[in-house]
Amino acid sequence: MSHRENILKKHRISVRTAVLSVGQVLLGIIFSYTGFGRIKPFGVAYSSVSGIFGAIGSIIGYVINGQDVFRYCIAAAVNCAARLFLWNVVPIANEFKAFLFTMWAFLAAGISGIFISENTFESNCLFIVGGIAGGVAAFMLSVASDSLNNKRRFTSAVRFVFINICLSAALTGIYSMGIFFKHTSVICAYFLLYCVCSKFGLYISATTASLTGLLFFITDPYLLPFLASAVIGTVIAGLLRGLGKYAVILSFGLSTSLMTVISGGDIGIFELLPDVIFAGIIYAIVPMSLKKTITESVSSGISDGSRKKTIKRKIKSIIPSKANETFGQVCEGCKKKILCWVRDYSATVDVFNSLRTAQKTGNDPVLPEHFKKKCERYPEILRAVKSESTLKENKINQSKLHADSASASTPKQGESICGDTCVSFVAEDGRQVYFIADGMGTGANAGQQSFRIAALLKKLLSQGLDKNDALKIINETLLKNTDESVMGLDIAILCEQNGICEFIKAGAAPSYIIRKGTVYEIGSSTLPIGILDDITPGRSKCMLLKGDVVIMISDGLISHNGNWIKEILSDVETEKLDPICLAGFINEEAKRAGLTDKDDISVIVIYLR
Repeated sequence: MSHRENILKKHRISVRTAVLSVGQVLLGIIFSYTGFGRIKPFGVAYSSVSGIFGAIGSIIGYVINGQDVFRYCIAAAVNCAARLFLWNVVPIANEFKAFLFTMWAFLAAGISGIFISENTFESNCLFIVGGIAGGVAAFMLSVASDSLNNKRRFTSAVRFVFINICLSAALTGIYSMGIFFKHTSVICAYFLLYCVCSKFGLYISATTASLTGLLFFITDPYLLPFLASAVIGTVIAGLLRGLGKYAVILSFGLSTSLMTVISGGDIGIFELLPDVIFAGIIYAIVPMSLKKTITESVSSGISDGSRKKTIKRKIKSIIPSKANETFGQVCEGCKKKILCWVRDYSATVDVFNSLRTAQKTGNDPVLPEHFKKKCERYPEILRAVKSESTLKENKINQSKLHADSASASTPKQGESICGDTCVSFVAEDGRQVYFIADGMGTGANAGQQSFRIAALLKKLLSQGLDKNDALKIINETLLKNTDESVMGLDIAILCEQNGICEFIKAGAAPSYIIRKGTVYEIGSSTLPIGILDDITPGRSKCMLLKGDVVIMISDGLISHNGNWIKEILSDVETEKLDPICLAGFINEEAKRAGLTDKDDISVIVIYLR
């Protein structure tokens, strides 16, 4: 990679990233309104979890609500700075980092408040003490954020409680933003309860209702009817849940009516009933996939307390292992499976053994007439026998593949060291691994970086570590580096036994397969590793055959025109060349095209014999 600007041009900010950034700003604004009286710590706490966009939103929110603007804005800015510059330095768990950073932010803001005349010494001390609440809020937000990103360090019960508290805090923040938003937040709260009550039992639903209603009540004591409605409605929904989703909506309507009766009319039914009905309409029309996502996120893996007992039968296996290889899929969905493989087990085994005997001797498989009358799927069984016979013949005829490989690299014009590193080795499970590590920039620095990462990746994969975990470790290593480090990785993992080759690409150029003179392109544009916390490399698999040639290249070979290499490979007579000659040929053609004037170039050639 010639320059970081090349990366940004090739991998522009996606729509998803832009939406997430806007969402963080909006959440920052919402959390800045969340508080209990004059204490509003959630906005500062959120800036330690979300980074710069969350801090911007928090500062905007504190400015809009106009409550103690100076100190809260200072605290949010300090917390964001600590997140950006100290997150990878302090060697403790993420949630404790968020807790400490928020405490430091409140302390710094409280000290800064001394220089503002309207802030008394007592108010500054109380503000600093309020940092404890901010630290606790940051701790919970960090655990909730990690849980939603599948980083689950705590038990499911702890994650469940923290996610519900943070979600309720966001809803109370919306409630505090104005009259219009009050009804919006209550409707969202009822919608959340509908989703949870429809999925889980009374224990989980009542916990969610209690936490949500309690935070609303603390925010505004006049919301005691909502707390009662949420809890009573959840209990009724637990009793009526089996009647369907509309029964859950009806349960909360009944709870508001019941409160009116109990209070003797002091609580009017129409105070909450419109919100209950409107939330029910939304719940009825929202797609099931969205409701499922919400319930899974809120529950965070916690079970509803119901356990299914495993029934152990003292009978023989329904389908023997040998028969299952061929007939398992045929018999699996049949209603008569139990009759055939339990009651008439011996007779069924005799029929299938006769089929296998005919298969081995080369005769046509024949089913007895009594079996045809009993079995509705006997044509499928005959086809399965013939397919198994054909498959075995193919396996006998297909011998193990053998891979020969070679690589070639050339540094950028004027540099003595190539910034790419090409590696090939045999992993612990016997599969062949090939990869190109493309360091950021060119020359010695890029070469040292790519060599270091290549050595680490080879060590991880050669010792049997899962490739996904290996990539995560590489990504974390680059993120922890004080220098801005970005790495393009192009990996191919080949099993010589069956010819399956998996390509994994992170900021890498496409690969090419030459088969009988035709060139096929594999791979798509993806981000390099070392940029984001979560990596999503491109993955693709294909079945390689004898005579296939695989070409892996660094992105320097496509910086000018990506089609030129396909045109060259289309004219190559691969059967007349070996891997070394073809790698050298591609390398020389790239030099002749002037590609080494812009970037390093590297190529790996794999022949399948």
